[in-house]
Amino acid sequence: MKILFINTAYAPNELGGAEIAVRVLAEGVVSAGDEAVVVSIAPDGVERTGTVKGVRCHYVKLANIYWPHTPDRVPPAWKKVLWHLIDTYNPFMAAKVARIIGAEKPDVIHAHNLKGFSVAIWRAARRHNVPLVQTLHDYYPTCANSTMYRHGRNCRSICASCRIFAAPRRILSGLPSVVSAVSARTLARHEAGGMFCASRDKVVIYGANQSTATPVPRRDIPASGLIRFGFLGRLEPIKGLDLLLEAMRGLPPAQARLRIGGRASPTYMEHLKRAAPGNVEFLGFVDPDAFFSTIDMLVVPSLWEDPFPRVAHEALYHGVPVIASRRGGLPEIVEDGKTGYLFDPETEGELATLLRRLVTAGLPAAALAESCRAKSRLYDFPRIFEQYMAALRRAMARA
Repeated sequence: MKILFINTAYAPNELGGAEIAVRVLAEGVVSAGDEAVVVSIAPDGVERTGTVKGVRCHYVKLANIYWPHTPDRVPPAWKKVLWHLIDTYNPFMAAKVARIIGAEKPDVIHAHNLKGFSVAIWRAARRHNVPLVQTLHDYYPTCANSTMYRHGRNCRSICASCRIFAAPRRILSGLPSVVSAVSARTLARHEAGGMFCASRDKVVIYGANQSTATPVPRRDIPASGLIRFGFLGRLEPIKGLDLLLEAMRGLPPAQARLRIGGRASPTYMEHLKRAAPGNVEFLGFVDPDAFFSTIDMLVVPSLWEDPFPRVAHEALYHGVPVIASRRGGLPEIVEDGKTGYLFDPETEGELATLLRRLVTAGLPAAALAESCRAKSRLYDFPRIFEQYMAALRRAMARA
């Protein structure tokens, strides 16, 4: 089987969890003896073809007015509008992908994040009579900024401007043979927005763990003992870091510390360091396996409806319970009181109260770790990989 993956970015230009997921899948295809090809956008604008761990990679130049993932770059409003208008349906990017489809002749296409490519590539696949599976990692098909989060609040429904930008996406949403989403909440939000209503094959396939590290043993932390909280991921306002720093402010350093792993734009990092109390440490880029061995609890305080942050299920693998907001796919990972604790980020003081309660009462880390490890088996790589391969085979069977 020859699978052509399409995603906005690919190694070594990874932006977040979606890029890691695509890389892991593509390398898994190669390990299974099949052929994997990836098409992604070259951030530097230089088109080239190369091989990364057995995966043939086509990096194409973006046919739009700027690359949208430059830190601290805030284009003027008119440029943003123009960028999104072009990205509504970009025939120039579709033509680039069509040429690669014609040259590679894949058996099936697995599309992921399409920002920059646009859904015009769905029609390119149809014209070449190649079946396509679309995996949803965010809200790009229904939302111009892919987050359904605006002016500090989650969008309850699709706004007027996004209805305009997303019109071609709704019209063409019946083209993928199979639609998968990384959480049930993500799929439901797309369906509520009128997306993929004609699709007969829709499935939820969660993210996959690929770590082979041995989790460290977990021991109960007594009342008023030291609990080491952690945050890991991209440092962005919608991730709820300001809320977390405020919650840490009222906790004694001898009983609560926070380690933050990840990178931010220079401007936002400067803001975070100014806002952080003395019991917070910024580590920059860290190895996830090593990071989890140094914390007792992971905090994922997302303000937006985070579809299915892989850091949460990676924590479960390491026996680390997760404190998470009741947003997006997080309640599908975290079972309140069993594999962690949930809170509402819109309820003032709820996160701070939860952290204070844990510090005061202590943490039953051993029992939580056992439940976390049991839950993490749902996300074992062989299990998730086979679910994706089954979806690809179903798409091929319908071609």
